[in-house]
Amino acid sequence: MPTRIFKNWVAVSENDSNPAESNPPQLRLPNAPAFGKSVATQVNPRFELLLPGEPIAIDIEFQDFKNKDTGFRWRHRLAWFAALNTRGETVLDVFVQYPPDEDTEFQLPRAKGKTFGVTRQLLTLKNGAVKAAVVEPMCEALFRGRPVVLHGGQHDLTAFQYCNPYQGATAVFDTQRQWAGDSQIPEESRAKPGLAILAQSVLGRVVQANGAHSPVEDAHATMVLHLMKGPYDREAEAKKWKGVWETQQTQQVPYPLPTINQNFNQHSTRGNHTVSGSRGGHQVINTSSGQNGQIVSFNGNITHNHVEVKNFYSTVAARGHQAATRARAGRGASRGVSQGRGAFQGAVRGGGLQGGASDKLNQW
Repeated sequence: MPTRIFKNWVAVSENDSNPAESNPPQLRLPNAPAFGKSVATQVNPRFELLLPGEPIAIDIEFQDFKNKDTGFRWRHRLAWFAALNTRGETVLDVFVQYPPDEDTEFQLPRAKGKTFGVTRQLLTLKNGAVKAAVVEPMCEALFRGRPVVLHGGQHDLTAFQYCNPYQGATAVFDTQRQWAGDSQIPEESRAKPGLAILAQSVLGRVVQANGAHSPVEDAHATMVLHLMKGPYDREAEAKKWKGVWETQQTQQVPYPLPTINQNFNQHSTRGNHTVSGSRGGHQVINTSSGQNGQIVSFNGNITHNHVEVKNFYSTVAARGHQAATRARAGRGASRGVSQGRGAFQGAVRGGGLQGGASDKLNQW
């Protein structure tokens, strides 16, 4: 069955651009819902919804885990992840499954009067969750070369276990910092305004109604708040770019599956991802904030392994070493990644690797 696949953006003159495609008047709805009982609407990342350099807003609902590597202290990792562009269109909306590990305990966060939309059932592959070894590299590719916007991002910065996707971003903005002290916010909340209070005070919008959290809703409000501080003229930017598409023959699958392909780097050709380093724990040392809420430094050790993932859509598979299949990266995992009904193939390569500035993906 022929399928039109987005490849990349190319710079063009305004006369050669196609705003009707790059910035259409109608919002583009999610087109790859998860199967089973999942409420996730976009398990395939939609790179065509992000212009080069366009800000991306994210929100994460977490699961907590602990093991020997965390000193048996509870830490956060992804459970439900969403990312939106400046139009509020959903780029990614997915539940995340980390591999079972007898040495790792996990639980779902609880808070009085709040619900986070995450259940153990929704974090299973049979109900549409996607392996963390696939989702985290997706995020790394989506963040690369653009600002990332979040709200109250202390835990968001440390939730990724296999890579540090923020190191490829041009900036990280926290709307909690951007709006701190604003006179529109009730005085008791001005120093550190929560998203619900901020959205109500500034936007007149209700989010997290009755304590119910949705990362799609929260990311949308976060983006609107950010654009009030740092405007982005998407209409003008869309006139500078034209999408490149190709038609491929794709196999029929019984349910939507996320793809890893050459779109992971929209401005380069294919190659391999190589990382070097020594074992290290996942620990954030410090973050600091600059003007307008921009996080200007992020120091930490991110541990991850390599996974080779094959794109089932492409007749010539786009190959690259990606994330690990185990949360305890230093153990030198060697087991294979589940093929996902034949869609993905891969094997863990190497032991734990310490991330850093030199651990960026090489070009594809």
